[in-house]
Amino acid sequence: MFGFLRKKEADKAAEPTVPRAELLKTVDSAISTVVDRTLSALNADIKTSFALKADISVKEDKIKTLKAELSELTLQKTMDEREIKQLINIKEENAVLAADKKILALESDYVKKEANLREEFAKKEVVHINNLGKEMKAIYSEILKRLPNVNARIRIGGDDKKE
Repeated sequence: MFGFLRKKEADKAAEPTVPRAELLKTVDSAISTVVDRTLSALNADIKTSFALKADISVKEDKIKTLKAELSELTLQKTMDEREIKQLINIKEENAVLAADKKILALESDYVKKEANLREEFAKKEVVHINNLGKEMKAIYSEILKRLPNVNARIRIGGDDKKE
């Protein structure tokens, strides 16, 4: 019936014979050792955590700068491509203009040469017609010399009026 009393008595009998002060000292030292180890582990984790956070912050900043550089380079590339296309178009237009100038120059030379040839031909024709006229006059005058009895008057170059 009073078993709990017996248990207390049994506990008393099982109590260590080490003095209580020493036991408290040992327990305190064990607890302080565990606390020190835990705190040093926590401090190491905290230091590592801060180092990792700083490293992450640095890398995030680097990522931002790299993204900014990438966008600048992309913009520069598109601007350069546009400039190159413009330069190509300008060069092509200049080539077309040069070809047109050359064509115009050749056409102008051709027109000048054709005009010179026509002028020379016209001069030669005038000279030839004048020579033919002189030859005809000479032929008619020779015919008239041979036929002195004929009373005829021939006018060369226009109206045949009888007087």
